[in-house]
Amino acid sequence: MLKIRTMVMLLAWLTLAACAPARAADPAYPIGPIRLVVAFPPGSTTDTIARQLGQRLAVQLNTPVVVDNKLGAAGNIGNDFVAKSKPDGLTLLFNTSGITLSPALGEKLTFDPFKDLIPVGFVASVPLSLMVNPTVPAMSVDEFMRYLHENPDKLAYGSGGVGNITHLAPLLLLRASKSSAVHVPYRGVPPVIMDVIAGRLQFAMVSMLGRDDRVRVLATTGNARSTLYPEVPTLAESVLPKFEASSWFGVMAPAGTPSAIVKRLNEDIAKALQDPAMRKALEPQGIQLGPAMSVDEYGAYLRAEAKRWAEVITAAGVKVE
Repeated sequence: MLKIRTMVMLLAWLTLAACAPARAADPAYPIGPIRLVVAFPPGSTTDTIARQLGQRLAVQLNTPVVVDNKLGAAGNIGNDFVAKSKPDGLTLLFNTSGITLSPALGEKLTFDPFKDLIPVGFVASVPLSLMVNPTVPAMSVDEFMRYLHENPDKLAYGSGGVGNITHLAPLLLLRASKSSAVHVPYRGVPPVIMDVIAGRLQFAMVSMLGRDDRVRVLATTGNARSTLYPEVPTLAESVLPKFEASSWFGVMAPAGTPSAIVKRLNEDIAKALQDPAMRKALEPQGIQLGPAMSVDEYGAYLRAEAKRWAEVITAAGVKVE
């Protein structure tokens, strides 16, 4: 009898819960595991940061956060998957700066990054390193820019792919030095670094997860000096005022996700960014956490970056083939 009574009470509670009106900030969220979609492979910079964030969110939200690597189409397979997912806060995108580049590159997207996805929060950035092969006769960035100008189309630089930030940032540098060089696109950054070391490429502007003394780093591209190379100046403080070009990362959700859930996630991301253990794990790799942004601030940042790089892409005539 007691068992039957208990079951009746449970069914009554479930019925009341199902019929109750939604509250502004639903304390029941999340009601299941959260899938954090990463559109790049395990071990990549994107994946490394996402897993650190996921660990913190799992504790704060008291639910598993599973990183799901969905690769392909320069990240757009994963982006599309989230854009078309149920807007319940249980499927999120760990986006990269590449999401603001695709529209200007003329890529045929099956989703609109500014209509089908909404901003949640900014997480981190990784400044690029202007590295050269040690045989290049330049010990500083101003010497290198003069060398570029004096040797048009004689130096080759690599990137992680056409339209990638590692392709666009060198275009800005070449424009500033009024020079030109040969672009060699790769599938990913690791082989670029290896070919700079081997001398098959003379220079590159890429993010690095660790210091490598086999290359000569002349400058970095963030707003502040890199923790990997604190002795190396930024381009902004040396030869190109206001120059900034970093890989950056954040979280987005399917359009239609309730604002209360988005706000809760934004607050938990901001809290995670203050975790000393997370900083200890990532900052020695040159990853700069934050700044924490509100939902509106991150949305404005996404739009500003899309506009900025669209101008560069259009001016250079860059197209994805």
